[in-house]
Amino acid sequence: MNNKYSTGLNNEEVSKSRKEYGSNKITDKKQDGFIKLLIESLGDPIIKILLIALAIKVVFLFQDFDWFETLGIVIAIFLASFISSISEYGSEQAFKRLEQEAKKSLVRVIRNNNIEEIPIDDVVKNDIVLLSSGDKVPADGILIEGEIDVDESVLNGETKENEKNTINNINLLRGSIVVNKEGKMLVTQVGDKTVYGSLALEIQEKQPESPLKIRLRGLAKVISRIGYIGAGLVSFSYLFSVIVINNNFDLNKEYQNNLKTVLQLKLDEYGYELEDIDFDGTDIESLKIKEKDNQNNLNLSNQKNNSESKENNTDKNNNTNQNKSSEVFRNSTTNKTQNENNLKNDLIKILEVSIDKIEID
Repeated sequence: MNNKYSTGLNNEEVSKSRKEYGSNKITDKKQDGFIKLLIESLGDPIIKILLIALAIKVVFLFQDFDWFETLGIVIAIFLASFISSISEYGSEQAFKRLEQEAKKSLVRVIRNNNIEEIPIDDVVKNDIVLLSSGDKVPADGILIEGEIDVDESVLNGETKENEKNTINNINLLRGSIVVNKEGKMLVTQVGDKTVYGSLALEIQEKQPESPLKIRLRGLAKVISRIGYIGAGLVSFSYLFSVIVINNNFDLNKEYQNNLKTVLQLKLDEYGYELEDIDFDGTDIESLKIKEKDNQNNLNLSNQKNNSESKENNTDKNNNTNQNKSSEVFRNSTTNKTQNENNLKNDLIKILEVSIDKIEID
């Protein structure tokens, strides 16, 4: 047998091995705080559905002041998130305590030609470890002396004991438990480089989900999609009810009022005003307009002035004024007709109606 297997490493070799290959410590995951876990729990699909329901109830709350259901949803969200976070936080704390206890376990090694008991984190590569019934294998290595039966269920899930010897089955893995016999092992990998260490890091980076949890998450996604669609339909129905039904909101009427406003602006340019208009939905059936009252009054005033002027003039001037009045009347009539025609043309372009639907008094 190699003399090193009997005497083990000396202090200088231990320091050199730790410096070159590292310690046997498994890298710890930085645990999330309770507040962070609580916030992350709000991303659960079921919680999202409840949040959507809460938002809808808040909208209804301003109308019917039914705060009992709203409060119930708030309590449900709080309890679901709080209990889930408490459970996860408690599990992480329990796992952390188990890890701390595991680090306190002592390992028997041969160093400086003596048997020493050292913490499991102090084991280094090329250490000679003594194993007996009940011991936990502290690192990956090979059996160099004796025969032992080990339980590797923590690594492979198999409950059957595995017999190790120095001929056919010599590999030992960290985390295995010796259930029978005794032996010596040579440490070949330590810390995160062991199979147990790599698995621990993988689990810390991404928590594996059970098949049941995966199916439940899939179901929750389906429910959440249905919830989103339902929430959208409920919101639309509510808004339609409030805006259209309860407030008697008539889109055609709104359009008609806006059209009347625009139409009057155009009529103002020509000195007319809207007398009557009939609609069929958004189509114009008939349109009746008239001259503004101030325009009529102005015409009456002009006629009165002309009449007084005629009475005061001489017979000679009367003939002249009559000729001029006739000319002015003809010009006025011509201008008025032209004005009406221009107005009708503009209305036809703007309203897209036929000329027979427009009546001007």
